Amino acid sequence: VPGVVFVEQAMEATRMLIGKEAYLKDVAMTWPLVVPKNGNQPNSTTVWLRFCQMGAEKWEVRSRRGDSEEMITHCEGRLGRSLAEPDVLNIADLQKQCTREVDPKDVYGAVHKGGLWLGPKLQVCK
Repeated sequence: VPGVVFVEQAMEATRMLIGKEAYLKDVAMTWPLVVPKNGNQPNSTTVWLRFCQMGAEKWEVRSRRGDSEEMITHCEGRLGRSLAEPDVLNIADLQKQCTREVDPKDVYGAVHKGGLWLGPKLQVCK
């Protein structure tokens, strides 16, 4: 599972718990979560993924498989709070930086060649 999934889950959880002033800091990916290619099959093992806040500052994203009680930490960090307004990005300026179109098959082929297999549900580039 790409690390951005853990970061997005943690960000959404902290915003729900703290509010829109929440942000993540000192984020570390500690252990990969590998979902088997047959993860969509009815007989595959269920993977539980959860956000855990520890005290006022620390958080972790953990998982456990099936009936196992062992929790594996995949991502961890600290919470930040700020009332500062986020920077506004100018979409037109960003679009000017995109000078060529790339076929999504080429993107996912390169990702797979690099050692990361993304199943159909994670192949969202159009």
